[in-house]
Amino acid sequence: MKYAKWAIALVLIMVLASCAKPPKAEVDAARAAVAKAGSDADAVVYEADLLRSAKASLARMDEELAAKRYDSAKTFALEASNSAQRAISEAGAAKLRVKAEAESLIASLKSSYDDAAAAIASAKRLGGLKIDLKALSADLAKARADGAEARKKLDSGSFLDARDSALTVKAKVADIQKRLADAVQASKKKK
Repeated sequence: MKYAKWAIALVLIMVLASCAKPPKAEVDAARAAVAKAGSDADAVVYEADLLRSAKASLARMDEELAAKRYDSAKTFALEASNSAQRAISEAGAAKLRVKAEAESLIASLKSSYDDAAAAIASAKRLGGLKIDLKALSADLAKARADGAEARKKLDSGSFLDARDSALTVKAKVADIQKRLADAVQASKKKK
């Protein structure tokens, strides 16, 4: 008798659980939110991680729906919706932040070019260095041209590309200065 009560309760729970319905409203809202974020150019570029998270939650939601685990599917639908909405709402701020970073980097390139050019000129006067100063000058000229391209990207609104290009140029100029400093240091050790 004791086991019969438990068996009846278990059967009743299983029957009620099998009557559960998919969370249609949440699923539809999640699909719409992710589609909207996917078509928002700024969200795609500047909040790609949040958009990926939304798509991953949507995929998990579909898996849970297929397995008829509707509570879990609803949770993933809400996660997908939230991530997609955040991607859209935070994209504008992220775009402005990347633009400011690009502007700052590009503005700092002029002093980097000037410092490298002065160091090359000084090395020419010093003489006796075991480094190709013409090659360094050519590398600096290429870095300047790449910096001008970064400026064009910034002016055209490709802030992420502009920032990445400016970072690359900054690293190239730093490498030129390091190679020159190493050559000067090696020359001093020989004397």
